[in-house]
Amino acid sequence: MVDILLTMVLTTAGPVAVPTGRLVEQRWWESVTLVVTELVLLWVLLDLYDLVVPHALGDAAGAVGHGHALWDLEAAWGVDVERSWYDALAGHSALLDAAHLYYAESIYLVPAVVAILLVVHDVERYRAMRSTFVATTLLAYAVFWAYPVAPPCLLPGSGLACGEPAPPDPFGALPSLHVAWAAVSAVGLVLLSTRPWVRGLAVAHVALTVAVVLATGHHFVVDTVTGLAVVLAVVLVRRLLPTTRPSVRRADPAASAPRRGRASTPRALPPTPPRTARR
Repeated sequence: MVDILLTMVLTTAGPVAVPTGRLVEQRWWESVTLVVTELVLLWVLLDLYDLVVPHALGDAAGAVGHGHALWDLEAAWGVDVERSWYDALAGHSALLDAAHLYYAESIYLVPAVVAILLVVHDVERYRAMRSTFVATTLLAYAVFWAYPVAPPCLLPGSGLACGEPAPPDPFGALPSLHVAWAAVSAVGLVLLSTRPWVRGLAVAHVALTVAVVLATGHHFVVDTVTGLAVVLAVVLVRRLLPTTRPSVRRADPAASAPRRGRASTPRALPPTPPRTARR
């Protein structure tokens, strides 16, 4: 299911034919406006996050109950791999430390690097990634608010420990923002380049993120699937919406030039009336 959703996300997301425009080619005030706008948008998202987390923490019993319900559902479907993956990773301290480091840093570092590359190479494609990122994050916030879910490592009696660092939103497991933001970063990489190795890097990052969040006990399988599903829904909606930026058509010089092999025929003059002879 995860690989199918990821394939659908990357196939739907790109390549997209959008106007090219590098940041260095813009006027200085346009560049400053872009940077200030993005910083304000980031501040708003962080401020909203500070509102969502306390609300979810206020329903700890509900979040734990939702977590147990998801785990029971996965057990009925035969996809409850979290405990076995956690036990397999726990026996290798070096891999466990690397997984926790990847969990803590990649969620912020990878989207930031991809966004910077897009801003430098093509501002319009950056805006496409940013719109996907913002819409995905807002949808995830809405689910966190309405349906808080405790991760496997915080469920009593699970035998799993979250380790360090602790989840920033303890009851925001569904959908997985780690997987969702990894998928958005993959969309950004596809928008950045169509080279096969870039697409392979995008797929590898999402796959590694899914493996890490499951093996460290921070998410359920359902969380990863819903994280990809949210990104896919956002990408599909963006595809269906008409573009708001008018396309400027350049005049084709070949259309105005006379075609070869055809001589231009001058317009015929009206006949001159015969002169009357003087007597």
